[in-house]
This record gives sequence, structure tokens and C-alpha cells, in this order.
Amino acid sequence: MAILYQKPPETDERKSHIIINATDNTTVIDTNDIYTNDYTKEFQITTADADGNKIKQTRTAISGSVTVDTTGAARAEIAPVYSYQCSDTSASNYLDINDLRTDTKLSGKFECGSYNFTFAQKKGKSLDIYVNDAMIGNNVYYTGYLRKINDTISYSAHDISIGSSGITLTIKNVSSSTDIDTIEIVKSPSIVNRTKKIWIIGDSLVQKYYGDLSASQINTTDKNRQCGWGQFLANYLTDDIEVINLAKAGDYTENLYFTAFTGVKAYGKKDDIVLIEGGYNDFKSSTKSKFETMITNMYNEAKDLGLIPVLVSPNCSMTIEKINSQTIDDYSADLRFAPYIRTLAENNNWNFIDLAKLSYDFYSKTYGTDANARENISNTYFFPASLGEKYNSAELNDILHHNEYGGQKWASIIVQELFDKRIITINEVDFTNVYAYTDTVGNNFNLKVSI
Repeated sequence: MAILYQKPPETDERKSHIIINATDNTTVIDTNDIYTNDYTKEFQITTADADGNKIKQTRTAISGSVTVDTTGAARAEIAPVYSYQCSDTSASNYLDINDLRTDTKLSGKFECGSYNFTFAQKKGKSLDIYVNDAMIGNNVYYTGYLRKINDTISYSAHDISIGSSGITLTIKNVSSSTDIDTIEIVKSPSIVNRTKKIWIIGDSLVQKYYGDLSASQINTTDKNRQCGWGQFLANYLTDDIEVINLAKAGDYTENLYFTAFTGVKAYGKKDDIVLIEGGYNDFKSSTKSKFETMITNMYNEAKDLGLIPVLVSPNCSMTIEKINSQTIDDYSADLRFAPYIRTLAENNNWNFIDLAKLSYDFYSKTYGTDANARENISNTYFFPASLGEKYNSAELNDILHHNEYGGQKWASIIVQELFDKRIITINEVDFTNVYAYTDTVGNNFNLKVSI
């Protein structure tokens, strides 16, 4: 385990943060008692009302005192922002990225509490992020089809609970080159109510893909970028709930239990929601018995922690594949392991969204099931070869993964199901959000959640 500088001695009585009561519209805070080191360049200042609602949040340079606008606030909180520069070796706050490939304990006044982490990168190299051996980011910066990261993109994980052992940060599944440009860590304000979370466990059908439209794809319209439905879920929700997407392309339930689910168990709180999507990659990478065991483990362990688990079957697609001399057609409500997760939910009376059936019903009722129907569905929601797109100079023919239309469609359905099943409340749904699109046969759709 690498240690960056040394932990402050036990005799250092400087504080990790300061909370004061607001006395007027302007409040002066003496910050000399706040711990700072080579990695702290700014303070974060937060004001909140008596009910824990955030009023304002700003940053200011480190100094001995700070004048805070406390208009309408009951309290103010100030904490140092720890900032690490990973690409500029001459920076005073430089952190060698190679130290993060093994467990690295960060120095600082990281007392027990919750912290917000922000990572920024421009290269588009995917990585997994762990804090104290629990995942907070899965396959972050993975671009997918027809996407490219052209500008710096940030990834944040909020309200990560830290105990008395401090912060040990680990980056996994990374290349040999620099994978992160900057890292910021700052305490989650104690005076502000924690935002409820929706945690997502799943595969490529669900995960977030990063980057803008690849400039080299001259035939591509904006909607033709690989998307997972998990990355659009927040569009149909209010700020009262936050989505944490820990899905990963190519992964399956057993592996997700030992990676992504560690973050849910470590950092999820009572009444958080856990969407557990699975059953597609398990068909080839696992067995029925292992799949059912891992789904059961995740559901029961989440429930025991006071979280609200919800199983989700994989959406259907147009893929036809030969496996062990058997022809597998995914245009079905019973694709892959969908029947197994459906039976588990029914037999145990578990929360369940049958996206396999919902997606099949939508496609079949809207377009039909013949060859023309499959072509129209593929041209609207996937990446068929007929579009003439190329990926890494090769012909692209993918009728499994969504473009933006598909991702938006299933995200709207997932939120509608959560609302209809009373798993989320009316205050957590954005009923004003509408996503409009026209399919290749001229049908117009307006996706929204209805009361």
C-alpha cells in the first residue's frame, strides 16, 4: 500500500471542517483551525436552511478567514477541497497515477463522514474506481460505438461513507498510460440532507457510454451513438433522487456481485433503490444455478441493509445467434435467462420489472414480428449494417445494443414502472420531461412518465 506523504500527527488538532450558525446575511468564518496540506487549494462553502435544504454552494481560495453570504440560511459549513493533479508532474499537488494501481492511502484530515469524489479525464480510457475496497465507478469513460471523448469529462461519486481508517483509493482495469487528469475529494456537507440514490447493477444494455458523436462517422446522426438505458434514467427523475450507474459492458451477475455490488453494500443507505438487471451475458458466461444464487444473494443482502431491491430482466433485441448448435433468437419475451429471473421474482414475491416482456410487447404491437418489422426496429433502435456505419474501420452490424432512441425508450419505461409500483414517489418523478423522436416508418413518439 502506497502512502502519499504522512497522515497528520495525532496532536494536530486542526479540524476537517467547520459548521457555524448564521447570524446575519453575511457571516465571517475564521478558517485557521481547518486542516490544509499540499493538496488543498480551495475551500468549499455550503449554506443550508434549518430543514437541511441546500441554499448555496461556492468555492474560494484558502485563506485565514472567509466572508460567507448566509442570506436565508440557518447554518454554513466550510471544508477543504483536496485536489490531485495526475498529468502535470511539475505541479505541487502532483499524484503519480501509478501509485493508484495499488491501494493508495491518501493523507489528510478525512474524519468519519461522507465525501464527494470527482475524477476528470480526456483520453477516454475506461477504468474501475474503488474506495476502501468498495467500487464507486465501473467501466468509467468507456465510449462504445460511434463515440469519442473530445473534451475533458468528469465522473463524480457522491456521499461515499468513510470510517476511521481514512481513504484508500484504487484504480483498476487501466492501461499503462495516464488514465486520470485530476482528482478532487471534498466532504459532503453535514448540514445538507443526503440525496436518495438509485443504484444500477447491470451489463452493456444498461451502462453509461461516454463521449460525443465521433467526427469520423459521416453517415451518423446524433441519435446513432451507443447508449444504455441507465444513462437516461435521471432525465425522467427530479433532483430528489440521484442515479449511480455501476453497470458494465460484457459483465454478468456473478462477477457484478463481487465488483459493483460491493459499492452498493458499502455506500447504499436505507430506502435507496437497487436495480439489478441481469440474465443476458449469464446465458453464455454462467449457469442457471449460479445466476439464481447471485441474483438471490444481491436481492436479500440489499433488503437486509434496508435498501429496496428491484430485479429487471434484459430487454429484447433483434439478435439471432447460434450457441452450441442451438439457434437463439432474442426477439422474444423469454430471451436468454429472462424466464429464470421472472420465476425467481414471482416465486418470492420480489420487486420486478419485466423489461423483456415490456420491450417485446412494444416492438411486436408497434411493428409486428416478420422480417420487415425486424428491419424497421433495427433501423430505428440499433446499428444494422444497412446504415453503412463503420466502427474501427470495420462494418458495424449490431442489433443488440441501443442507440439513443432505444436507451431513452427503456429508461422512460423503467421510471414509469417504478412509479406505478410505488417504489418511487410523485416528488421524485419529472413529469415535464418529454423525449420526442420519429422512427424510420414515420411514427412519432413522445416519451414521458404519466401520473
